[in-house]
Amino acid sequence: MWNIQINDVTAIDLECTTFCNLKCPECNRVTDADMLAPILNTSHITLNNCQNWFNPNELTNLNDIRFCGAIDEATMNPELTDILDFFKNEFNIKFVDIRTNGMPRLPAWWADLVNHLPKDHKIMFGLDGLEDTNHLYRVGANWNKIIENAKAFIKAGGQACWQFIEFDHNKHQVEEARQLAHEMGFCEFRTVSSSRPDTTEIKPVRRSGKVSKIQCAKKQITKIQCENQGPYGNRILVNALGQVAPCCFLNGFFHFPFAHSKAEYDHSRNRLPFSFKEPRMTKLYNTHKDTTTDGPAGGLSAISLHCHTLKVILAGKFFADLQASWTTKTPIERCLEVCGKKKIKDEIYPFYFNK
Repeated sequence: MWNIQINDVTAIDLECTTFCNLKCPECNRVTDADMLAPILNTSHITLNNCQNWFNPNELTNLNDIRFCGAIDEATMNPELTDILDFFKNEFNIKFVDIRTNGMPRLPAWWADLVNHLPKDHKIMFGLDGLEDTNHLYRVGANWNKIIENAKAFIKAGGQACWQFIEFDHNKHQVEEARQLAHEMGFCEFRTVSSSRPDTTEIKPVRRSGKVSKIQCAKKQITKIQCENQGPYGNRILVNALGQVAPCCFLNGFFHFPFAHSKAEYDHSRNRLPFSFKEPRMTKLYNTHKDTTTDGPAGGLSAISLHCHTLKVILAGKFFADLQASWTTKTPIERCLEVCGKKKIKDEIYPFYFNK
């Protein structure tokens, strides 16, 4: 059985939409556009979904909601403030974290957003540079619009954080950006030393079904300790398709089978785009896929909130089998990479301003 059952859950990451207004080069929306196209900009999690999926009598320890997914811009969900009110009123949520590029909506909406948040909250504005550089990674971003929205939110009493991902093209602006953040009233300025390539190094991603050998077979087995389970809380993720994922790292994979079921593709190819380098993930999927053609949830109704309750999903065989793989010689590849082996990851350096 999965370690985290419904009354153990303390935090939920909510990918509340498949819409986004930007085209950041390293986002799955760009790198895997051919496979994700059928689901992008098609759906939102609704207030009604939340009322049906999340029961305060079962999620008795839920304290924290973070609006952050793999393919979404949360502020594009038309019912976002209603959803925030639901969690605030029904669960008495203690903390809300929203990750945003800050461009959607008008300043008046941002000023009102404060009224729908608990006292303890953080809105993380992704600003990777200044006016002349932010758009180089945040492709399509309008600097002036973002700054006006951030000013309106802060002026209304909102707690805002500026997150700055360093690249070669913007790292010379870190101190200037930090000073601007202070002048504007941000409560935190955070730099991220990223594993992403610089925009000058980014090349189109092409996926091929041919590889010389499966590299993951060479990985050394080591103890896997899930980063979403432990002393700092027990977190799960619910994506915009209504799928429950253990974490953001696996969430990206869960999008793909659903996407393939919604579009025509070459049936001579293996069904899953990650199957050549993630055979154990593929085996897990194939073990639990629907017996009927694609089923009601892209072939994987076992983890769909459109088909089962959250309680049933967390207690089900899919999550149990995923966890059971951790103690075998063939654990799920992504679990081993992220939570069981030294890996390259973003290094985050927060700087808090005194109020």
